[in-house]
Amino acid sequence: TNILLDENWVAKISDFGLSKMDPTNLSHTHFSTNVKGTFGYLDPEYFQSGRLTTKSDVYAFGVVLFEVLCGRPAVDLGLVEEEEHSLARWAQQCIREGILLDEMVDPSMRGKISPHCLEVFAGIANKCLNKDPNERPTMDVVVVTLESALDKQRQADEEAEKKRLEEKQRRADEEAEKKRQADKQRR
Repeated sequence: TNILLDENWVAKISDFGLSKMDPTNLSHTHFSTNVKGTFGYLDPEYFQSGRLTTKSDVYAFGVVLFEVLCGRPAVDLGLVEEEEHSLARWAQQCIREGILLDEMVDPSMRGKISPHCLEVFAGIANKCLNKDPNERPTMDVVVVTLESALDKQRQADEEAEKKRLEEKQRRADEEAEKKRQADKQRR
């Protein structure tokens, strides 16, 4: 992908090749309408119409969300099954077939994402990949939804930390009680 993340997880565009003009085209009065872009991120509608829209960006962002979630590139020709070459098609197929989200997640992230956060994150990523651009959310909706997923994750993390501390305190109390009982028996 051409999106890099800095140490604070702020996205940076690393290559914006589509915006570069070829000096040989400067004298021409028209631009090519050939489909250009990085396969795996291209909106299927763009292939038909040749027009990029904000909904094309939403589609590409949905692919990026699944890359982050699954730890897979947008296109992986090394996979045996042809339908799995495209991350977007594979992710949509998994969701359609009811494959557990936890099985789709990058193995290094399994168990670290709360189920509700995972559901919200995968849900909005899947909506971004809708074939009908009019059915895709706006980026404003995507941002609000991702913020909601992050809030759910924070809540789950806080709850897990609270339980961990309670368990630690319970064990300490048990050890203190055992020690008191042992001291009492020695007397």
